Amino acid sequence: VDNIITPTFVSFNQKAQENYQSISQYCAVEKDVAAGSATEQARLESLSSAQTSWQETALQWQHAELMQMGPLIENGSELRNVIYSWPAKSLCGVDQDTAYFEDGNINLNPSRPYNLKERTATRRGLVSLEHLLFSESLNHNCSVANDALADWNNRSDSERRIARCEFAVEVASDLIDNSQILLDRWQGDDGYAM
Repeated sequence: VDNIITPTFVSFNQKAQENYQSISQYCAVEKDVAAGSATEQARLESLSSAQTSWQETALQWQHAELMQMGPLIENGSELRNVIYSWPAKSLCGVDQDTAYFEDGNINLNPSRPYNLKERTATRRGLVSLEHLLFSESLNHNCSVANDALADWNNRSDSERRIARCEFAVEVASDLIDNSQILLDRWQGDDGYAM
């Protein structure tokens, strides 16, 4: 508990925080490129940095995931799944949620405000970030585009990259929250480690 599990969970939380910072910096550069105040080279370098940060975070999660116990198996592994839902994933779902997040509501319906924490695990966590940061195609992955994605493939590359990076920042923030929940449930006053 003290020498392996707790330090692994703490390190994952730290990596999640670093990942958020790296993705936020990349997104700022992406917007600067669109505004003409940064170069394509700067965009590629910041993207590469965000991708490396994701890889380091995912690697640390691989160590944590070996420890399937306590908070990671409660409620049908709900916490584990919102951190890393693999093998379940939905690239179409991530693309839809990118548009929903940008619009602030689900499928252009103002009576359905968007909240990532209410979305399924396959649209969150490391699986979602992997798609948002590494997918070379900017076109959506849905066989049929719903209203929110109707014009997605016709938008400029810059607009789609910015929408994806802004959603990636939101997903990275959610990942920090979930890594903190893991820590709290593990080492809190009534945690499994006590």
